[in-house]
Amino acid sequence: HELVLFSNTSANKMAKKELKQIDANLKQNSGNYTSFHLGDIGHQNGLTHKREKKVEKRVEQLLELAHKKKGRLYFIPGDHDWNNSGKHGLETVKALEDYIEKELKYKDAFLPSEGCPGPVVMDLTDQVRVIAINTQWFIHPYKKSEITSTACSNLTIEDFFEDLEGQIDEADGRQVIILGHHPIVSFGEYGGRIPIKKHLFPFSDKNPDNRMPLPAVSYTHLR
Repeated sequence: HELVLFSNTSANKMAKKELKQIDANLKQNSGNYTSFHLGDIGHQNGLTHKREKKVEKRVEQLLELAHKKKGRLYFIPGDHDWNNSGKHGLETVKALEDYIEKELKYKDAFLPSEGCPGPVVMDLTDQVRVIAINTQWFIHPYKKSEITSTACSNLTIEDFFEDLEGQIDEADGRQVIILGHHPIVSFGEYGGRIPIKKHLFPFSDKNPDNRMPLPAVSYTHLR
């Protein structure tokens, strides 16, 4: 049983080349496999009314991969799916979940559901246990699932880690793979390792030709 992992398809324009590469990779799997999209799915601001059609089109491209293949495709949300960590994060991630699960034939394709932190356990085989977690839940600065919600099994950090530890201990010899959007350890920008180019030209990410130097603004932002 193979795992296919990919993420970050929420760029302004989804590259056909990347979709073809994913499709070709899935076609190579002659045996059983499960694929996971690890977040930042449709648009950097999530599924809002203004961008609904654009987001739906991108998600449809991803869902076509699931419809054509025998292996299942699951989605784990990232910060972009939470309204880019904005005020409407919980609303937009729930809207995206509703849309995806209406389009797929199988249930529970969006993990964890309802904006909950997880963990969600999937025993793919008698040798592999996958645990999906919602890393954005821990760092989201605005409203999250309420303490009184019955949709989430855990709504405090303490309960989450107690549950996670229990699921790992009860894996019954399976190899445990924990999946989420944000890296636990990063040697890139998430880990605070910002290259000099990023300091000097903070707008070059969106436009490589934009060489406007703003070292003072960049330094202030980093602080």
